[in-house]
Amino acid sequence: MQRYLYYFFVLMFSFAVIANIDIVQAVPSAKVLLKGVEKEYSKHKAYHATFTIVYAEDETLFRNKTTECVVDVSPGKMRFEQRISNKNSEFSNEIILIDEDNVYLYRSSYHGVQLMDIEMATKRGTFAFDPRLLLTCSAPAINSTLQEQLNYSPDYGYDDGVVTKETVNGVDVWHVCFTNEFGQGHLWIEEPTFRVHKLRSETKNVISELSAKYDSLPFDIFPTQIHIESITQGKRTICRDFKFTNVTFNEPKTDRFSLKSMGLPINIPITDIRMLRIIGYWDGEKLQDDPVRISAQEQQEIEKQLQERQQHNKTVRYVVGIISGLLIVLGVIMMIRNRFK
Repeated sequence: MQRYLYYFFVLMFSFAVIANIDIVQAVPSAKVLLKGVEKEYSKHKAYHATFTIVYAEDETLFRNKTTECVVDVSPGKMRFEQRISNKNSEFSNEIILIDEDNVYLYRSSYHGVQLMDIEMATKRGTFAFDPRLLLTCSAPAINSTLQEQLNYSPDYGYDDGVVTKETVNGVDVWHVCFTNEFGQGHLWIEEPTFRVHKLRSETKNVISELSAKYDSLPFDIFPTQIHIESITQGKRTICRDFKFTNVTFNEPKTDRFSLKSMGLPINIPITDIRMLRIIGYWDGEKLQDDPVRISAQEQQEIEKQLQERQQHNKTVRYVVGIISGLLIVLGVIMMIRNRFK
């Protein structure tokens, strides 16, 4: 009897060990989860997105401001457009075009377009970013990338990250917590969609937190709403809400990334601020070395009117010639008839 009890306990212990192994194996590593986020958020190479940013009244940088953003992303290219909806705002509407390493910045309050590279645009704090990065960083820069934000190399401490199962807004997620030389980071990731529902970073002086809300709209990896707050040395410095109104995963039209699409005034100068030199003046179609008296469109209209006038004159001359010929023939006939009377 004792021997049977012994076998029974050994068997139960084995089941417990196997079950425990299964449980451990069911918990993905931090690296696996971050790789999943990177892969899922990178699958769309091109897309068009519109969203609104509402800044809180105590926002340090852009208090009580609302902007409407229209963004087009294609491999190596991005168009980021801001439209200020506040009246009497000190901020200007602006369009930023990024073509590989070239960045064109046009503000409605400036009489000119600035040309610079990504490095200079980053140092100047140019406000433009890939909207996908909002789910990996509360304040992405113009040069930020998914690979950079989701760097799961050992240097960032992700391999030592702690993964636990939690619930956020009724959704089961994996809570990834890691520590590195910069501070502590937290991500709450849903599986298998790899949507990021919450993000928190803690450094010596700054605590930033992001929460996202998803619904049934077909925005795929994009949430419908994002709330971001940052506390710097005990004072709230960032508080803003993002609301996505439309996202389509199609290749944007090529002309969306052209200077012509920016609606530039005629003769506005394009200045390469790296060299502090004007590289041309916009004529409505292309850059010219010198200012023009009329726009390219006006020149085309004049040429069109001239062609139409020449065609009209040609038609008139043709009709007059025919009528003149008929009159001559009629005159000859009348002369012949009078002679034989």
